[in-house]
Amino acid sequence: MLNDAMRVECARLDDYLSAYEGHFVDGISFFASGDRDMLEVRILGEAARPSIVLHLEGVHAYSLQKPTDLDGAFVDSLSVAELPAGEAPWPAGAEELLKRHSGLPDLYFVELSGPFWLVAAARILTVSTAI
Repeated sequence: MLNDAMRVECARLDDYLSAYEGHFVDGISFFASGDRDMLEVRILGEAARPSIVLHLEGVHAYSLQKPTDLDGAFVDSLSVAELPAGEAPWPAGAEELLKRHSGLPDLYFVELSGPFWLVAAARILTVSTAI
């Protein structure tokens, strides 16, 4: 059974984050300690939009291909989709990042591209305004 609330949230976040295409990446960091982990992506805002931070927790997989330096790295495209547990179809490319198995929960699938490329699958996705 698909998680309808998650599907709605993914669509809302996908729409909101698409407004940050063309903005610049301020930084990407990954933290892991014990059973806790967090992947953060900071995107610079502009006069009409605040800077934001994507917080991914319970990261099951991520892949980052970056240029030598992130300075000047912009977001060409940014999307959020659901990776539903069970047999429902996944977005293209998701199974290249993460092998599907019966123990996986519903996950958020985030893709960013520009002069770099980042894909991640995580249990929790929060978008906050950067301070």
